[in-house]
Amino acid sequence: MHKHSLFSMFSKRLITAFTAAFTAAFTATFSATKKHRYYLQSTVLSFMLSMLYLSTAQAAEYKVETLDNGLTIITANVSYTPLLMLKVQFDAGAKTETKETDGLTHLLEHLFMKGNGLAPNEVAYRKRERQLGIISNATTGRDYVDYHFIFPAMFLEETSELAAASVFSLALDPQEIKDEIRVVNDEFNRYALKPSFASNNVLNHLVYGNKYYGVTPLGMTKKYILEANRDKLKKLTDSIMAPANTRIYLVGNVDHDNAVKVIDKYFGHWKAPEGWQKPPYVEFPDFPSTSKRMNFSHPRQTEAVANIRFDAFKVSENPEDSYVADVFSTLLSHKGTPFYQKYIKTGEIYDGYMYYLTTSVAPYINMGIAAQANKIDQAIENMFNEAKEWAKPDYFTQTQLDEVKLKLSVEFKVKADDFLDLEGHLSYFTAAADINYYAGYLKGMQSVTLEDLSRYIQKYVIDKPHTMVVLYNAEKAKELKVNLDGDAYFAKHLKAHLEYSLDNK
Repeated sequence: MHKHSLFSMFSKRLITAFTAAFTAAFTATFSATKKHRYYLQSTVLSFMLSMLYLSTAQAAEYKVETLDNGLTIITANVSYTPLLMLKVQFDAGAKTETKETDGLTHLLEHLFMKGNGLAPNEVAYRKRERQLGIISNATTGRDYVDYHFIFPAMFLEETSELAAASVFSLALDPQEIKDEIRVVNDEFNRYALKPSFASNNVLNHLVYGNKYYGVTPLGMTKKYILEANRDKLKKLTDSIMAPANTRIYLVGNVDHDNAVKVIDKYFGHWKAPEGWQKPPYVEFPDFPSTSKRMNFSHPRQTEAVANIRFDAFKVSENPEDSYVADVFSTLLSHKGTPFYQKYIKTGEIYDGYMYYLTTSVAPYINMGIAAQANKIDQAIENMFNEAKEWAKPDYFTQTQLDEVKLKLSVEFKVKADDFLDLEGHLSYFTAAADINYYAGYLKGMQSVTLEDLSRYIQKYVIDKPHTMVVLYNAEKAKELKVNLDGDAYFAKHLKAHLEYSLDNK
């Protein structure tokens, strides 16, 4: 069992009060000149950062326990609330799908809270939820598929029983499957209406080839969703639903020992299907070694948008660079940086950003630019040129870096004080790496230096192969005589698969 402690609420309030008093005192003393105000800001900022760091090397208290059958239980006590959130999370998602099960994990997610041995159909299931005051939902991502309940803490036992029923006796009723196929199909169709639909799919196809089903929870094609049946979904549940492939999170007003006892009562006798093996992750091809750009159009697109994807690293193998990536992404939006002053403030571009996708599979760094259609080419060129400047030691200042780290520290701690945000952080980070990644995130992020930022940009961005898609307004693209090679690529290689219907059978 691992335990990580946060300062007491009293300590946090003391730090907050002391910081406020410190700021007020020095403001009164040094308010006379601009130079003094600058020293004040720097001093207060350094003081606040040190107090935040001293307050905790971790983000929140949690405990981890593993049952004899391999099931992992993670609890975090947030005593101010009378509520609990219970999440059952499987180490699965798009990353464990094959071409033949493409999109089926998301369909299965829709069936977790339908009929089972405790409640024979959805009507009975929802009635039981109302009796217990439960709010429920389910989600699917690259790294996970889960279902969760928010409920009064007094109903932990009853809710655990209901959660277990979906594991042991999911009905997979043919009519409910048929109904949810329609719902998931409609969800896919709504996604297809977005201007970025074709460009996103082509971008994935260019990078991952025909294996990009492993990065798209909705599915690369509707074919396997529309042809799903009970036998296929039962085979999927037998693959991903096993104790050693499952984590249960309990966050809120929870006593760890009692929670483990209750979960053990309802899940402890759970055994994996005979011959079960952990489902393998999709093996993706290497990132393209040459750069490529494609252009797209859509009548509802407004400004031109470029998305540029670079190869990256798995967070589980290189957590240190993920801290640098998060700091850099926030620093780029800092209003005091040369980038913001030269391009955003002047209106040269509408937006410019860069982020790292925290994931266990197929990670990437994305650079985004939004500008007027007739300025997008110049904006892209400027962005690449500016990236070379980012790596120079004097581009960003230590004060800007400290301000960003303070901002991220506060945001992280705010999430740690809200039981729903805390659960979201715990489960997302654990699915992408492991629970230790969450435990070390705050300290790792606070240790980032200017030298780290320079190294990061040189290692992953400057002069590195990339795949780019640029999306234009259809009329503007015609006016500018843009070569819409991306639209042609989509029509040739992907359109028929993505528009598949049962009529194609």
